[in-house]
Amino acid sequence: MKHQPFETWLLLDDPLEPEQIQALDDHLRTCQHCRQLRDAWAGAAALLHDAPAPEPAPGFTQRWQERLKKDRRKEIATRYRWQSWIILILIANVVSVLAIVLGLEFFATYDSLIEVLLFWVYRLTSLLTLVNILQDIITTLLNVLPELLPAGGWAALAGLLGGITLLWAAFIAKIAQIPRRLGT
Repeated sequence: MKHQPFETWLLLDDPLEPEQIQALDDHLRTCQHCRQLRDAWAGAAALLHDAPAPEPAPGFTQRWQERLKKDRRKEIATRYRWQSWIILILIANVVSVLAIVLGLEFFATYDSLIEVLLFWVYRLTSLLTLVNILQDIITTLLNVLPELLPAGGWAALAGLLGGITLLWAAFIAKIAQIPRRLGT
């Protein structure tokens, strides 16, 4: 015996047309298999309807919220990591382009390698001369300054420099804590 479309109609939740209802009733009078299916489905539907809704385990909400916070922190850290890599790559590209442009400009200025070497020798000797002059100035100041200020003045100056150093260290420590606050 054919059981289709009757089996499908029995399992549907949608209302049937009057012709379909009549055909299904006629079929159920003669088909034991479909009657058993109807009764089994009605019993299963009653069990599902009467069954209590499952309750979550104790602490479910707290565990779920903690997991959500952890996932958000991971997502933010991943986003920061990707942003850092992108910025690093962009900076590297800009530096590379600048190096190429400056290198081309530099080598276009000079006609030969000897000119480039002479230029760098001149720059190096100028730098060494500057360092020597600064050394002479600092040596002279260190010889003259102790006689200009009394001992109390030096103590006040050392205290002022120490205070400025402490303020600077506190400022740097405060800045170092900012990323940790954003991540939480």
